Amino acid sequence: MPNIMPNKKLDRLAIILSGVLASIGILGLTGWSTGWRDLASINPAYIPISPDTSLAFLMLGLIVMYLIAQQGARAGNMLVSTILAVISLYGVLKFTENFLPLDLTLESILFPATEKVGPFVIKRMSPITGVLLFLSSAVLQLKMLYRNGPKTTHVISAVGVITFAAGFIAAVGYLYGTPLLYGGNVIPLAALTAIGFILLGCTLVLLAGRQSILLRPFLGTLAYARLLRVLLPLIVLAILLQGFADKLITQGLNINVVLVTALLSLFFAVLTGGVVFQLSRIIFRQADMAEIERIRSEEKNLQLAFIIEYSEDAIISKSLDGLILSWNTGAQRMYGYTKEEVLHRPISIIIPPDCQEEMTQILGQIRTGGHVDHYETRRQRKDGTQIVVSISISPLCDAEGKLLGASSIARDITEHKRAEEQLLIHSRAVEQSPASIVMTNTDGAIEYVNPKFVQLTGYSLEEVIGANPRILKSDEKPIEEYKQLWDLITSGNQWRGEFRNKKKNGELYWESAVISSIRNEQGKITHFLAVKEDITERKQAEEALHRSEEKFRAIFENNSSALALIEPDTTISMVNDAYCHMSGYTREEVIGMSWTQQIPPEDLERLKEYNRRRLLDPDDAPDKYEFKFYRKGGEIRFALMSVSMMRSTSKIITSFLDITERKKMEEALRASEDQIRLLLNSTAEAIYGIDLDGNCTFCNNSCIQKLGYQDASELIGKNMHWQIHSKRVDGTPYPVEECRIFAAFQKGENSHVEDEVLWRADGTSFPAEYWSYPEWRGGKMLGSVVTFFDITQRKQAEAEREKLIKELQFALDNVHTLQGLIPICANCKKIRDDTGYWQQVEGYIQSHSLAKFSHGICPDCAAIMYPDYLKNKPKRAEK
Repeated sequence: MPNIMPNKKLDRLAIILSGVLASIGILGLTGWSTGWRDLASINPAYIPISPDTSLAFLMLGLIVMYLIAQQGARAGNMLVSTILAVISLYGVLKFTENFLPLDLTLESILFPATEKVGPFVIKRMSPITGVLLFLSSAVLQLKMLYRNGPKTTHVISAVGVITFAAGFIAAVGYLYGTPLLYGGNVIPLAALTAIGFILLGCTLVLLAGRQSILLRPFLGTLAYARLLRVLLPLIVLAILLQGFADKLITQGLNINVVLVTALLSLFFAVLTGGVVFQLSRIIFRQADMAEIERIRSEEKNLQLAFIIEYSEDAIISKSLDGLILSWNTGAQRMYGYTKEEVLHRPISIIIPPDCQEEMTQILGQIRTGGHVDHYETRRQRKDGTQIVVSISISPLCDAEGKLLGASSIARDITEHKRAEEQLLIHSRAVEQSPASIVMTNTDGAIEYVNPKFVQLTGYSLEEVIGANPRILKSDEKPIEEYKQLWDLITSGNQWRGEFRNKKKNGELYWESAVISSIRNEQGKITHFLAVKEDITERKQAEEALHRSEEKFRAIFENNSSALALIEPDTTISMVNDAYCHMSGYTREEVIGMSWTQQIPPEDLERLKEYNRRRLLDPDDAPDKYEFKFYRKGGEIRFALMSVSMMRSTSKIITSFLDITERKKMEEALRASEDQIRLLLNSTAEAIYGIDLDGNCTFCNNSCIQKLGYQDASELIGKNMHWQIHSKRVDGTPYPVEECRIFAAFQKGENSHVEDEVLWRADGTSFPAEYWSYPEWRGGKMLGSVVTFFDITQRKQAEAEREKLIKELQFALDNVHTLQGLIPICANCKKIRDDTGYWQQVEGYIQSHSLAKFSHGICPDCAAIMYPDYLKNKPKRAEK
C-alpha cells in the first residue's frame, strides 16, 4: 500500500508552515515599521508581538525552507549556522535578563519604547520566548550538523512538542479570554507569538520526519493510525469548543451553566458516536480492502519473486556498503557462485580490479537518490574469466521510503558483443576489401556495392543501386558466355572467370570474378554475390612478360658472350651459340647436363659452396670469379664467369669469358716480374718508386736496409716524403712543394741531388745522393723512380781532404822560407835542394803535421843512377 504521508509530503507541509511563520514575522515587522500596531496584536488590550520576536520568526521560517530545499548541499551553511547561533544567544540573554537588572540584549537601545499594556512595556520579548527561540535554534543547528540521525530526530521532535505546547497553552488562554501571566511580573507571550510557536513546533515535528516518535503513530494505513488522525483532533476540538462555548454562552448570555454543559455533552456524545460509527465502517471496509490487497500483493510478490529467481538475467540487490543482499538463479548461472557463497559478501568479488571505482561511483549516485540507466561494463566470474554485461541499477527502498541499497539487473552480452564485433569486422572487411564486391537480387538489380567498386568503375553509389551489372559490359565477351554464366549461378553453382569491362569514362579494364548465390533459411536463392579483382596490371604484366621473354630470348641467342641458364638443381636448361663454341658441345649435348660435370676437382668444391650460399642469400656469394673448366674432349681451359640470379625463380644466368690466353700472358708477365724483382734486389743501389701522390709503390732490399726497415710492407703505400724526406739537414721542416724528387713528375724532368739527407726508421739521418726519373706509360705519367746512395764515407773523405788542405795552407803561410815560390827548377821543373831549400820545407812540415815524406827514387832518377840494374830486370808477363 502507498504511504499516506511520505517524507516529501511532510517536507511540503513543513515548508507551508514555515512560510506562515515567516509571514507572522513580516506582519509584526510591518506593523512596527509603519506604526500600524494592529498588525502586531489581535486586540489592543493584549501586548503585541515584539520586533525582535518578529525578526526571529522571519529568520527561522526562511532557514527551515532553506534546510528542506538544500537536501544536503553545503552552500550557505556557514551563514545559516551563524544566524542560528545569534538567535540562540539572544534567546539565552533574554531569559537571563529576567533574573538580572541588566539590558543584556541592548533592547532598550535597539527598540526604544515607553508605551505600556497594563504593567508591561511594549516592544519587549518575553523570557519564555527567549527560551523557546534558544531551543528551536539549537535543534535546527543540530539538524544541519547531523541530518537524519535517530538521536537527532528524537531531540528535534521533543523540542517541537515543547514549543507547540507552550504556544498552544498561551493561545488557549487568549481563546478563553484569560491570557496567561498577565497578572504577574513576567512578560507573557503575545497572541501572534503563541500562534508562531504553534507553527514552529509543528514545523520542527515535521522536520523530524517519519521516524519521529510523535509522528510515527499517526502515519501509515493501520487502523490505530487512522483512529488517532481522526479522534485526537476531534477530542481537542471538543475541549476547545466546550471551553469557548462556556465562555461565550454562560458568561456572555447568562444561561444556566448546567444546562449548557449537559447540552454540549449530549451534542458531543452524539457527534462522537456518529463519527466513531462512520469511522468504524470506513476502517473495517478499508481493512477488508487492505486484506484483499495484501493477499493480492502477496500473490504478486510470489509471482515477482518467482520471476526474479528464475529470470535469465542476473538480479542482485546490495546494501549501501556494497554487501550482497539477494542473489537469483540467473546470477548463479552467470557468475558461477551459489547464493550461499555470496550473501553478505562484498559485491567487489564479481567486479574486475580495474572496474572497482565504477561501483563506488554508482553507490554514491544511488545515495543521492539517483538512478543508473542502462550501461555496458565487465564482470568477473568465479573461475576468473571476464564477461561483458548490460546493467541497469535503481535504488532499493523499504516500505517507508528509506533508502536501503541498490538493485541491479545484468544480462550477459558477451556472445552478442562478439557477434557484433565479428559482424563489424566482416562489414569492415567488405568495406575495406581491395576486391570489388557487388550484390544483386535475383532479377540482377544491384543492391549493394563496396567503396572499391565505386573507386574502380567511376560510378557513384546512387548511379549503380538498382542498375544492372550490364552497365560495365564492353561487348568483348560473346552473349552465349553471359547466358551460360546466368544459367550456372541461377542453378546454385559458382562461376569463375575473367571479364574485360568498361568504366564510366569508357576505359577498359580486366577483372577476375567469382559469382555465387546466397540462400535464405529455406534454401531459396535470394541474392547473387560477385567478388571481383582488378587484374588489369596483371594482364599488362603478363603481356609485358611475354614481350620481355621474347626479347630476352633474342638477346640471349644473339649475344656474343657465352651464356647459360642454370636451374636450382645445377641443370643447364638453356645456352646460346657462343657457349657451344666455347665449350665444344652442341646445344643438344649440353641441355640437361649439370654444370658440375664440366668443372675439374680442384675448383669444384669452391664453386659448389658459392652455389649453396647463393641459393640461401644471393648477396652472400661473389657474382664474378675465375675457374677452370673441361672443354669437350677433356682440354682444361680458364674462364671468367659473371653470375646473376633470378630471385623469383632461383634460376641463374651465367656469362662466360674464355681467359685461357690471358692466363698464359699473365703467367709470362709474372715470370718477367719475378726476374725484374730479382734484378732489383741484387743491385747495391737503393731503388723505390712513388705514384703521383708520393706513395711508395715498390722498393728493393737495398732500399729497405739503408732506411733501417724490416720489411717492404712498412713502406709500401706510405708517403715517402713524409716517411724519409720531411726534414732538412738541420732538422727544420722540408715542404713537399720544394722537394726535388717531386719535381721529377711535377715538371716531367729528371733531377740529381747530392746535398740533402734522408731519414732512417730510427730517426737518424744520412747524407745521400739520389736521382729521380719520371715514369711514363702510354704517354701518361704514373709517378717517379728514385735511386739513392749513402755517401756518408765520401762526405767524410771530402771533409778530411779539406782539413788537410787547410792545414797545409796554414803551414805554408807560416814558413818564412816559403813565403816566395817553392824551390823548383825553372828549366826541368824539379825541386831544387842545392842550397838546402827542400830540407827546410820537409823539416817544417814534419814538425807541424803528421805528414811523412817518402824518400823513394823516381823512375827517371833510377835510370840515371842504376842503369845496369834496370837493363837486367825481368819484364812482367802481359795479361
